[in-house]
Amino acid sequence: MSEVYKPQDRVYVKTLGFRGEVVREIPATRNEPPNEKVYEVQISRLVAATDLETDDPEADHARAELEALAKQEERDKLTAAIRALPPGTAPSAAIWKQIIALYPQFFSERG
Repeated sequence: MSEVYKPQDRVYVKTLGFRGEVVREIPATRNEPPNEKVYEVQISRLVAATDLETDDPEADHARAELEALAKQEERDKLTAAIRALPPGTAPSAAIWKQIIALYPQFFSERG
């Protein structure tokens, strides 16, 4: 049977390679073996200031919406440029570059 830990016990999480502190034991559910204990562990990591930014979900959402709008505008312009080509005319290299940039999922290498 595994060791029993109490809140504030210092532990090493082998699978992650981190040190932490036990917050609490999670009560077992009926699907878990009774001898299998699960703990919530608070992990601290030292991180360079250059790797940090304020977590602002609203700003992230707004930024994602603006990026999606900009990408849609690019797609609309590209579609208009392709439709404006005379019938039987192949798109230019510049238009192909735009297509590849806007739709990379269709041009990835397949192994």
